[in-house]
Amino acid sequence: MAGSVGAQQLYPMADPGQKIGFHLDYAWFDSNQEGKILLEVYYKVFNKYLTFVREAGEYQATYEVTVTVYTDRDEQVDGNVKQRTITVPSYSKTLSDVDFRVSQVDFVVSPGKYKIKGSLVDKNAGTTINQELKAEFDAFDGRFAQLSGIEFVYMVDSAQENSPFNKDDWSVIPSVIRSYGGDSVVPLMYYFEIYQGRDGRENVFIDTRILDHKYDPVYYDTLTSVFSDRTIRQIRHVTLSGIPSGDYYLDIILRGRRNKDVDHVRTPFRISWSPEALYRNDFKTALRQLEYIAESDELDKLKAAATPEERMNAWNNFWLRRDPTPNTARNEAKEDYYRRIEYTNRYFSLLGKEGWRTDRGRIYIQYGEPDQIEDFPFEAASQFAYQVWYYYQIGIQRKFTFVDRWDDGDYRLQYPYDGIIR
Repeated sequence: MAGSVGAQQLYPMADPGQKIGFHLDYAWFDSNQEGKILLEVYYKVFNKYLTFVREAGEYQATYEVTVTVYTDRDEQVDGNVKQRTITVPSYSKTLSDVDFRVSQVDFVVSPGKYKIKGSLVDKNAGTTINQELKAEFDAFDGRFAQLSGIEFVYMVDSAQENSPFNKDDWSVIPSVIRSYGGDSVVPLMYYFEIYQGRDGRENVFIDTRILDHKYDPVYYDTLTSVFSDRTIRQIRHVTLSGIPSGDYYLDIILRGRRNKDVDHVRTPFRISWSPEALYRNDFKTALRQLEYIAESDELDKLKAAATPEERMNAWNNFWLRRDPTPNTARNEAKEDYYRRIEYTNRYFSLLGKEGWRTDRGRIYIQYGEPDQIEDFPFEAASQFAYQVWYYYQIGIQRKFTFVDRWDDGDYRLQYPYDGIIR
């Protein structure tokens, strides 16, 4: 079946601390050609990571995007090349974190395993960024009702003339990076299709779940959809209020008579609250994350704030005191602090404990990336796996030793806890 769990490639999400400026994603649908799959490949290019040159009072960047589809044996199946030029009116627009371009290229392929390779060439800088995804598609055999792949959605509008994003009466603009939350109250949005089988089933039951990293459900709904045509097109919204930041799976199950599973698709996405959104949605956690750098009187002021407005003012003042460039829109100290938290959650999280709460996470957040790491997975002399982190560039040389005493991946900090080499 197309879209079965075994067929969905759960490729790694982008490192949240890695700013690459070029993102790739895909979804698949019935092509209406017998035995063929419509593969939609989406890409996103951010202004900030392109090189602009000044032209007649404006700023211009030129880039080339190549998307190529290969079999899992590296045999080229198809490809597409697009050249684009971006013109913006001001220098600030060239540095924007929120200005980007999204596009889509379509391929018709046979069922099977594939590699989807994308490259972005910055013509002004002469640099190239490469991305690669893996995918596997089973056939839409038409015997029973089946699911398409899932397209994560950034925005939906009415269909536009010559738009690559048109689906029936809608223009469905893909999210590409599959990340929701941020500062907005925009819900998780996604699009998928259901194809009626030759058995002539008139309706299907759709179970939708959001699963956490342990595959435990944090959201569930069910509905019945009726076939008025051979294809049901669904744009769905899920409110994310109350669901903490982290990596999740969107899980869609198609059920038929007697509640029997007919088809199933599962694919990853991320909920990534901004610091301000976390502060509004999970005040206790936001305060606990500040304990590594906040003075006790600062925490007292934050805790004493009674109203949402007072809390946000106290929060803004806390970070303003640490802003190395207070006359600019960016607060580099805050950005770096939360980048470190995201990194620790990505690489040091344990079952039941987020990375920022671990000993390695705490040291990473306080001091940043070590200058040197010695990793000893197993040493007969010590009986335990351990790591030694060295910091040479922060004024006082420090050395931290972490021991995995219980063989559970929780490397505990050993004395001296301040790391100073005495």
